[in-house]
Amino acid sequence: MAAAREAVYPTPLLQAWRKVFLNRSLPYVAQYPGGGPHWVHRRCRTRVIEEHLLGSCAISLSSTDEAGWCRWACLDDDTANGLATLQRVGGIFAHLGAPSQLEASRRGGHLWFFLEAPTPAGLVKRVLHSVLGWLRDGEQLAVPNEVYPDAEAAGSLGHAVRLPLGKHPQTDIWYPLLDPHGHVLKFPAMERALLHLIEHPRVPAEWWRHGWQTALMERQRRIGMTPVAVSLWDAPKLAQEAEAKAKGEIAVLARRESHALAIMQWVDANVSPLELLDVYAASAQPSRQGKGYLAWCPFHDDIAPQSDGSPGTPSLYLVDDHYHGYGWSWKCLSSNCRLHAGPMKHSFRLLMELAGLSAGAAVPLAVRMWPDCEPQEGSVT
Repeated sequence: MAAAREAVYPTPLLQAWRKVFLNRSLPYVAQYPGGGPHWVHRRCRTRVIEEHLLGSCAISLSSTDEAGWCRWACLDDDTANGLATLQRVGGIFAHLGAPSQLEASRRGGHLWFFLEAPTPAGLVKRVLHSVLGWLRDGEQLAVPNEVYPDAEAAGSLGHAVRLPLGKHPQTDIWYPLLDPHGHVLKFPAMERALLHLIEHPRVPAEWWRHGWQTALMERQRRIGMTPVAVSLWDAPKLAQEAEAKAKGEIAVLARRESHALAIMQWVDANVSPLELLDVYAASAQPSRQGKGYLAWCPFHDDIAPQSDGSPGTPSLYLVDDHYHGYGWSWKCLSSNCRLHAGPMKHSFRLLMELAGLSAGAAVPLAVRMWPDCEPQEGSVT
């Protein structure tokens, strides 16, 4: 077995930086040179963060956690003048009491806000939209065209945003952090850049609840305008967007239902049960046995001693038989398990059982976990 690669950067430093950005430990998005971004349903450990910092791959993290809260927010502008727009908007937010960090990107830039404490993503999203809406409509200023977090419901994944300080796989360029004047921040070593973000000023929790409104009215007075109380993001607009979103989701669900069999077959052909156990049942601990693997069964207690006092034995058998065209198969060998009966089962059935879902409910879960499994419009299935 090859020796594990030694860490390049101090582990406590990587852990602290990971804590700044990690809303949820899994999944995350990885993009390697020459390939496209894809969701990875494994935990984003410090080793993964270090690969990003070394330029081996680009890592993007979800903008919300499992409960619909967030640790950071990000404004993204990929237009021709996007970086200048973000610089100006960042200065305004700073005067309003919300410090930010400007970062250049391939086509524009990102403006990062680091939160003092995890905050409901819905509140953060609405406050950002409210302030940007005032700047756009009340002061006629250009504002960024994307706001993250974009999701807020518990369980929703949220758009993933590429982490700073990594090399972009499409351009092979490290895009810099910038100061409020748009000048490149130069660091003698990557460790100093990491510390800069770890120690960056946070947006106070109270600012998201009430402080932004007071600060915005003070700005209106300062620039000679009659103060106008700006309420949270326009409700009729929210209703219209919700209606449009619902219609879109209905169409997606209808299309997904017609493609359900193809999605199930894709999962059976491409997803290893070992990956599913790693995500849903880490205690299974599969180990190589002959041509396959034996693992502790997640569906009954095979760890407990047997009736004669002998120790329990792993009973979940998994085998990859792609050579004969069958793909991955699995079965519990113990007659005490409800899943013992019947023929060998495949990956989609394991996803259903581990997630506790029906086939119909497991199909959209599979699409979230592996977007490639959903047939595209016009594709042949």
